Amino acid sequence: MTDNPWKFPPELPRCGKYVLIHLNNDNWIDEGDYNGAYFQVAKRVKDDYKEENNDFSYSWETFGPDSHFGQDVDAWMEIPKGAPRKRRPKREKHHPMTDEEAKMFWEAIKPFWPKDDADS
Repeated sequence: MTDNPWKFPPELPRCGKYVLIHLNNDNWIDEGDYNGAYFQVAKRVKDDYKEENNDFSYSWETFGPDSHFGQDVDAWMEIPKGAPRKRRPKREKHHPMTDEEAKMFWEAIKPFWPKDDADS
């Protein structure tokens, strides 16, 4: 068994570093989505002013227009590193994890994944 890679506030990543976050609010709730399985890649940013609805002096920004208040994230972890990058043709963008890295990643997110009746 590996050490738990998840970290919990008040331990935080440095500002500007992208990490995998688990959001404690609902996901999109599309048909077939699991409740509680809401993960995003985001970076922590320091807010120069504390917004009215934000309980903390930092927030989380994603790659897109989305952002989250400090209290919306209940756990975070370093992004697993993939296989060493090699120079490849521009059209190839896929960068897979090794089987071991994929297994470690699944073990890390499994506690947050809701149990399905079939899993019981």
